[in-house]
Amino acid sequence: MIGCSYGPLARVIPRITAEENSHTNIGYRHLQRLCRSAAGREEAQALLPKWYPAALDMFGSSKSRWMDRYIEWGLKKSRYDDLRQEFIREVNPKLERLELEPPDPLVNRKIL
Repeated sequence: MIGCSYGPLARVIPRITAEENSHTNIGYRHLQRLCRSAAGREEAQALLPKWYPAALDMFGSSKSRWMDRYIEWGLKKSRYDDLRQEFIREVNPKLERLELEPPDPLVNRKIL
């Protein structure tokens, strides 16, 4: 939504994005600490099948009847499928560096 056509949203999105980036950085640092031990890595791996699909579902339904309109109106710049693929490209290498196996992106999904 950065640079969207709706002024109030366009003005607040940079602050929201900065805050969300901070949250993801804190979470990743915590995951790094957890994965320093075999037991911690095992715990993290056991939780991935729950939280990885939940993260993918947060982008919304790929079958959204409004997606084309949101893009046409300039409210969104990317389709939900594209955002999910970008997430996977960014997150999977981070998980692999921590010796975690990324889950199948279609398993345990509620929203496709």
